[in-house]
Order: sequence, then C-alpha cells, then structure tokens
Amino acid sequence: MRRGAVVTLLWTALSAVLVWAFDHFAWDWLTHILETWFGAKWTDLIARTSSFVLPLLIAAGLLWVVYRIAKEPPAATKPQPDMKISDAIDYIVNDSRAILSNPKKLPPSPWPSFLPPPAPGSTLTHSGVEHQDARKQLNAKLISGELHSWGLRQIATHIPNQFEHSIREIPKEYWDDMQLDFQSCLYYKGPYSQTMKIPGRTERHNWADIQVSRGQVEMFWPKKSASARLWSKILRKPRISHTRISSVPETPVPIEPEDSLQILTGTGKLFENVVVNEYGVLRTISIGVKNIGSKKITNCTFYRTYVSSMNDNEKVLLDGPFSLDPAETRYISIAMFNETKDLPHATHLIGLSLPPGAFGAGVMQPRLFPDRRHVVSFAIESPDASDATLHCELWVDESGKLRIANV
Repeated sequence: MRRGAVVTLLWTALSAVLVWAFDHFAWDWLTHILETWFGAKWTDLIARTSSFVLPLLIAAGLLWVVYRIAKEPPAATKPQPDMKISDAIDYIVNDSRAILSNPKKLPPSPWPSFLPPPAPGSTLTHSGVEHQDARKQLNAKLISGELHSWGLRQIATHIPNQFEHSIREIPKEYWDDMQLDFQSCLYYKGPYSQTMKIPGRTERHNWADIQVSRGQVEMFWPKKSASARLWSKILRKPRISHTRISSVPETPVPIEPEDSLQILTGTGKLFENVVVNEYGVLRTISIGVKNIGSKKITNCTFYRTYVSSMNDNEKVLLDGPFSLDPAETRYISIAMFNETKDLPHATHLIGLSLPPGAFGAGVMQPRLFPDRRHVVSFAIESPDASDATLHCELWVDESGKLRIANV
C-alpha cells in the first residue's frame, strides 16, 4: 500500500473520531469553557468560527490536497535518461533515505603496507563504503529490470575507448554478465567504460556515459525529508565523498629540509619515449625522481607499491640504489603501450615495468586492460631524506594513446 493511501486512511479515521466526540460531549464542554472563561456567547462563537476558523481549515485542506497531487509522480510517465550514474550514486548516498553500510561499524582492518606508518592513536577510515553499497543496490535494480539504463555502446575496434555517439537503452539481459565498474561509475562522465565483467561470466562489450531515470531513482530511493535536509544545511554537514579527500590549501606548503625527494609527472621527451616501427607506435611513460634539497641524497630506491585493478599491495623494486645530487632528476619508466594499427584483432594491454634483472628470468610482466583507468602508486626511499609517494592514474585515451595523471 502506498504511503499516501495510509496517510489518507489515518486522516479519515481521526476525522471520524473527532466528529463522534463533538456530537456526544466535546462541543458542549468547549462552549461551556468559552462562555465561562471568556464570556463568549453561542452566537459570537458561531460568527467567529464561520468567518475565520472554517475558511482557514478549508484553505489548509485544499493546500494539503494540492501538495499531495503535485508530489505524486505521473503513473504513465515513460522513464527518460536524465541522470548520470555517478549522480545517481551520489544522490543515494547523500540525499536519499537509503540504508547503507556505515564505515564506522566495519571491523578494523590492518594498516596498508603501501601507506606511511600511522601516527599514534590514529585510526583507518574506510572510504567509499557507502558508494559501493549504493552501487550494489543499483546493480540489483538493473539486473531485475526495474531500473532502466542507457549509455554509449562500445565499438568493436583495435583502438580502445571507442564508443558510439548516439545513446541507446541497455538491454536487461546485459546485466546478467556485466556490472557497474567499481571505480569509473563513481565519477567518470566522458567516453570511458563504466562497466566490467562479473567474475565467471561471459564478457560483453562495455558501455560508457551510463544514465538512468531520475524519476525511477527517486521512487526506489525516496528523498530525505525536508526537515532532515534543512537540518543538514544548518549544521553545514559536508557531503560524503567516495575518496574522502580534503581540500588542498591555496598557499604553498613550506618544504622542510628533510623533505628533499619529489616524484614528478609531466610531458615531453623526458617523460614520454615514442618508438615508431612497422607495427605501430610503442609509447613508454616515465616519471621523474628529483632532489629538491641542497645536499646529495644517497641509497635511493624506487618502488611500485599499489595497483588498483589487481588490488596488488606488493612492494616491487623498480630502480636503485642510486644517488641524486642537488636539483638532479632521474627518469624511471613505469608503463608502456603498443599503439598498433596493423593488427586489429590483437589484444593490446598496458604493460607495467619489470624489476631490474627480471626480463628473461621467467618473471611475467604485469598487464592492465586499456578500456579503464588504473590507479598506481609509487614510492622513493632513502636514509638521507623522508620518503615521497605518488598516486597516479594510467589509461588509454580515445585516440589510443597511453596517458598518465596525478590523483
């Protein structure tokens, strides 16, 4: 039974009880009180009631009826793609009455090895818990067919991240084998894949720029009450972010003497090495390790510490030990991609750099799918200076070129 019908029944029952009470004793008791305390006579009471109270009650009743009619969505409205999937997840987390997992109630987790040691008394806060729960609820509605979805379908070509330009509805059967991507559905709004294969199922073509119907989303996950939204604004409660990243101060942070190591990304020949051959273009991405201090730094070691798509926290040595003079920069390759044109049926993957001496020793090169973004972390360590870290994203853009950007 709909909530509006329940409210109407309760209103009718309350009205019947009041009518019975006034017919038997309440009216006589009320008129006696008014005549005794305020000297109001029967005729005065009728005149005042008819000229003020009754019109006010009628106006309030009419306003309530108009409000209920305006609030109810049209039953015959056809769902339309008018809400990005990332906006839908943000709405469920921050603006709806949905019951989601609370990160504060999760069991404690060990501190990740790729992060610096925590300060005494600090705790690890799980980020993105509510957003992943909202993603699961959206997946369930997509699988059942209750929630319609639209997007840009992937084009079968040797160049990744190629999608149609016209939006079309995603068939319900598609979600039997595929699901919303853990990361890209949270914030990507451009021509990048927002779907991934369900483990053990058959992989299908991906979809980008996925949209849903706002009316359906608000029907399945109703809005918070007006009082709750007003109270949040009064308290200036911040919206829950899937990254938990705080704002960066506008003023530059002074560099302490011991913070002399810095990891850099950039463009140009030093950061991108391009080799052209008969098969296409092999692009290698490098990052720089710089000594920004005034003293020489020795015994530097450079590591890859995290790969998001594989959930790999293993600390892998990529270079070192080496030394850096003041203002010296050392460039280290971290990934490569063969932008092949003449082999359209080949599977092209992003290759991550191997440790020193691993080539030819039976060590498999880590490879990443080019149809999504991957978060990769690096660290530089030395006994002469504080450690420095870098978190970046690797992906292949719509033109088939390997790209990197800081997170």
